[in-house]
Amino acid sequence: MIITSLVVAAVFALPSPAQKEGVATPAPVEQSDAGWTRISLGSLDAKSILTLLQGQMGSEVKLRLEGQVLLAQGGGGTIDILRTHLERVAFASGGPDGLMPAPKADLPLVVDGQPISLFALLDMYARGTGLACIIPGDEVSSLQGTPVKVLGRTSIVPAEAPFMIESLLLQSGRMLTLDKVGESTTLRILGRRGSGMHPAPGSLLVPEIHLFHYAHHPAIAITTVVSLPSTDVRSLSNTARQLIRNPNLQQMIPAGSGNSMILSGPGEWVFNLASMLRLSDTIQAEERARLQTLHAQVTEVFILKHAKASDLSSLVHAMMISKKDIHQGLKMTTDPRLNALVISCKEMQLKPIKDLIAQLDIKAQ
Repeated sequence: MIITSLVVAAVFALPSPAQKEGVATPAPVEQSDAGWTRISLGSLDAKSILTLLQGQMGSEVKLRLEGQVLLAQGGGGTIDILRTHLERVAFASGGPDGLMPAPKADLPLVVDGQPISLFALLDMYARGTGLACIIPGDEVSSLQGTPVKVLGRTSIVPAEAPFMIESLLLQSGRMLTLDKVGESTTLRILGRRGSGMHPAPGSLLVPEIHLFHYAHHPAIAITTVVSLPSTDVRSLSNTARQLIRNPNLQQMIPAGSGNSMILSGPGEWVFNLASMLRLSDTIQAEERARLQTLHAQVTEVFILKHAKASDLSSLVHAMMISKKDIHQGLKMTTDPRLNALVISCKEMQLKPIKDLIAQLDIKAQ
């Protein structure tokens, strides 16, 4: 049975009591005497939660950690908003697997020789799983007019149904989200929206360490904050715009003045982009460390076998003057007792100097 309302939504099936088990949820809020709201994070990753909430709420609320307790301070209804965010974070951290079950039977793609609509497919999926599916009223007619065409297929087997439905929704320019309603989970279709610098309304808030749960979910809308300590995220957000193929669904926003990036969009896209950004950040960190090593000042003693240290010092100095990149920062002294040159220079300058000394420290003919 389908209940529709052109103003509110279309609702398929009835909620199923199936709920993801083992998902940690924040403990009840306790108000401290100092005006800070204390929220226990249970088994959630506290640092990831803090980064995600700071990126999501910005300067609206002050946040800090004491172990596994989140302390928050803000005016108006900001603490209520924070609480709602935390509940969705705890819900999303367990991942969607099991929340979108497979139907009991195949889902036909062709009826009476004609392809079914995306609306009809969602209806059959909801009836076949007992999962409540909510569709915005202004999306109903559009979904009813969107035919489902999968080359080489006339039906979808149960095991493939959740992934196929997500893929077809994404292809139509839509995403979906999961809501916890009492002891049940509800599937909600997110309507197509205009582009803008803001996360998708209704998207699941997922800590960075839990993104892997969404790697194979092409249409579940999620928002995360990725920490990129070695990256200029503002420059990155400008240069990486070509990675955003659909600005109606995909967003990449610098988080405040720090080195974090808010990513919002379909789960699979967010996971892949976050993985690429972390890899790029690691490469930049390694390159920065390598350059720091090359520019680090080192001192080495060269004990000469044939040439006199004072004579070779003057010769090396004269030959290095023309090579500004090597001569800059070069310091050279002699130790007459050892007949040695004491060279102080950058790590990157040492090899050409060493090679030159080896060429000059030869037995006189």
